[in-house]
Amino acid sequence: MEQTMKMVRTDVGSDWFNQVKTNALALCRWIAMIVKAFFTSMFVPSEADRQIEESRERVRRYLMRS
Repeated sequence: MEQTMKMVRTDVGSDWFNQVKTNALALCRWIAMIVKAFFTSMFVPSEADRQIEESRERVRRYLMRS
């Protein structure tokens, strides 16, 4: 009887730990996704950034000719 109770307790404890571990992993993945999206939006040039850079390059070329 005592052996059965130990097995039940171990199973319940293991299930609880696995659930916490699964939730923690899901939370870490969610945080990683947000961090990746944040840095991607900061460092990947958008179309507007490309147009601004092209305009700056045209101005540089014009000033060099003058």
